[in-house]
Amino acid sequence: MTSLKILSSCHAATAFVKKQKSQKMKVKIETLSRKIADLSGTIRATEREVRAEDISFLHNYKAAVKRVQQLSVLDVPQLDIISYTPVILDPNTAHPDLILSENLTSVRRARKQKVPENPERIYLYPSVLGSEGFNSDIHSWDAEVGDSPVWALGVFSRSANSEDKKCNLLKLVFCDGEYTANSSDGPPTVLSIRKRFQRIRVHLDWAKGKLSFSDPDTDTHIHTFRHTFTETQFPYFNSVNPHPLKISQRPLHVVIVPHLARLCHTAVCYIQQETILA
Repeated sequence: MTSLKILSSCHAATAFVKKQKSQKMKVKIETLSRKIADLSGTIRATEREVRAEDISFLHNYKAAVKRVQQLSVLDVPQLDIISYTPVILDPNTAHPDLILSENLTSVRRARKQKVPENPERIYLYPSVLGSEGFNSDIHSWDAEVGDSPVWALGVFSRSANSEDKKCNLLKLVFCDGEYTANSSDGPPTVLSIRKRFQRIRVHLDWAKGKLSFSDPDTDTHIHTFRHTFTETQFPYFNSVNPHPLKISQRPLHVVIVPHLARLCHTAVCYIQQETILA
């Protein structure tokens, strides 16, 4: 009964974190939407004035200039204020030796904990999976490995028996300064790269059967697996030391619709022209 309560609590924690992040993003998007709507109205009003057939625009010149200058309130930096984490860790899959952060975006190894023996949990390696699996499209996420001397990243097929060494797993392993590409289908491949990377990007193209690893900071390719995926693939994280592995946040870009950008350009051009004539 206690194990069921703990398992239920883990599910609730994962759902709560997802809901909280979703609500924050919704509020920020609504705020930006209101600003964009105000900006659109300002530009349309200015455009009507600059296209007037009489000289009324010149009489309202100062007011028009002031309105357009105020458009800088919604500048490029503010369009990047929304960020999200592409992968949320699933505590129900975490090895007993692992501790997850409260927001379920980082993991580190610690002393063995008492956890419920649910079927999703991985016992063979000190690993944890992402809460969402992928069976189509293209997905990517960045992991901050820092100075961790040992780590592994990749994808895992949940249909595999978590206590079976022949689990469906594709992973890039870093240990003692050496990188190896490990697949459940064959022996590990030692890679020639020796550089220590601070971040690793995992890129999954499910349809094309490609799993690639690279350094997002220098755009350095590390390795690519080619595999025919037939099952849902879950992000895989392995941490065998106290150094945390952290999933990087990404900005959520807000794109202004094309007609709004054209209106802005038109208004500015007209004002610049009238300034010269004045």
